Amino acid sequence: VANLSYKVLNSFGVTATIQVSKLNDQAPRPVSAYTDFKRIVVQVKTNLDLTDMDALAEYIFMVKGAVYHEGGHNLFTLPFDMMVSQVLNMDPSDPDVKRVAMELNIYGQRERFKFAWNILEDQRMESAMVNESPILSRYFTSIVLNVVVDRSRYDSAWPWLSGRNYLDPAIRKAFRAAARTTHDDDLIRRIDSVVARYRVANDPLEMMLLVIQFETLLREWCINTDDPSNSRGASHPSPSPAPGWKPKPVPQDG
Repeated sequence: VANLSYKVLNSFGVTATIQVSKLNDQAPRPVSAYTDFKRIVVQVKTNLDLTDMDALAEYIFMVKGAVYHEGGHNLFTLPFDMMVSQVLNMDPSDPDVKRVAMELNIYGQRERFKFAWNILEDQRMESAMVNESPILSRYFTSIVLNVVVDRSRYDSAWPWLSGRNYLDPAIRKAFRAAARTTHDDDLIRRIDSVVARYRVANDPLEMMLLVIQFETLLREWCINTDDPSNSRGASHPSPSPAPGWKPKPVPQDG
């Protein structure tokens, strides 16, 4: 599975190596993945029933989805620390640059913003990947339903799903309806607006300002942005792209 996924990513121009290993069977989710832009590391549980063909097929989709997800970061994602560095090196007299610098100087804010960025960037990058190859939506859907969504709180999932327009309309409708049972429409609309703008953004300053807005909205949604485990996405260590590397811009039609 990993070898086939590697060939697909190569066709996009992604050259990171892929490593697959066993995930502790007690882990809260069936798959975990990250990339440092040199390699893609995927860990998966292996305690599945090989006689259940439906479960085996979903398992394969999930592993492929994790590989394609991390490959997408290699293609479209400007790592958070690099984005912050680029913004802080902009004109210090610019009011927006001043605001970002001020917010980052507040104790604990940087990690909270990275939490919010991770949720936004996953949706932006996956949307761009599906724009490149629509068939990837099936693999990303498996990741969303098996890894991203907290099955004990369907009503809380919308901030993670708002920008994933590739999901089947029935899935999106069901999760949005669940969100409306515990959250007001105005908050949902404000989240949709920020996510929609971030999905098509390529300017680091614009993206950082949207991250700041989104972190505030997540706290309104009653999500603890101090707890990294709440991000429900892949962990992102400090990656080191090659010198001179630039992410591919996302399409402006979203």
